[in-house]
Amino acid sequence: MRIIDISLPIEPSPPDYERKLSVHHQAFPPILQKVEIYPIWVPKWDQPLPNGRRVSKLHTPLHAGTHVEAPAHMLEQGKMIHEYPLDRFVSPATVINMTYKADHSTISASELDKEGVDENDSIIIRTDFTKRIGTKGVAGTTQKHWIDSPKLTKDAIDWMAEKKVRILTTDFLPWPLPGELFVHLMSKDILYIENVGNLDQITKKKVTLVALPLKIFDVEATLTRAIVIEH
Repeated sequence: MRIIDISLPIEPSPPDYERKLSVHHQAFPPILQKVEIYPIWVPKWDQPLPNGRRVSKLHTPLHAGTHVEAPAHMLEQGKMIHEYPLDRFVSPATVINMTYKADHSTISASELDKEGVDENDSIIIRTDFTKRIGTKGVAGTTQKHWIDSPKLTKDAIDWMAEKKVRILTTDFLPWPLPGELFVHLMSKDILYIENVGNLDQITKKKVTLVALPLKIFDVEATLTRAIVIEH
């Protein structure tokens, strides 16, 4: 068994993050993606407990870093993360290598149908797009992500629904703004994992995807430590 960590590290946003993001990315207010990690108890190691300990605080949106999104993200009556059983987040998966895809290209149902995806599989699509443009797996931080990345077609999403795909994972933003295709995906009850890395470390076509969500109620998304297991 071999484990590949496809999660991105959670790190504090740089001091000028909001200014830079507001210039390059108009989809969401910058504050929605800002991550802060700071101490709330400064240790004094020369003193006995409770002073001799460290306590940190993480302040983050649930859409920062590697995260899994449920239909409630895009649909008013969509299901929340906590409404899914845990086995929904552990599934066989098919890895689809589309690193040959150029900017502005599309991914259609006919292309996916050639990849040997089994019913109830999850799908991991690798293009190396975010790696190629230098954002280390993070999607959605510049206009280039929204405009230039490869895009799924509507018939590709319909095909996934017919295959009863559990989770879609990509290293690119697979739909253009304003997001009708994303709504279409969510309406098919397909979960989506965003912001992943190390897909080039996966060597097998058929793997197991594990992406357990944090146990938070009434949220549309949550951080996840996503891994791929090769047997």
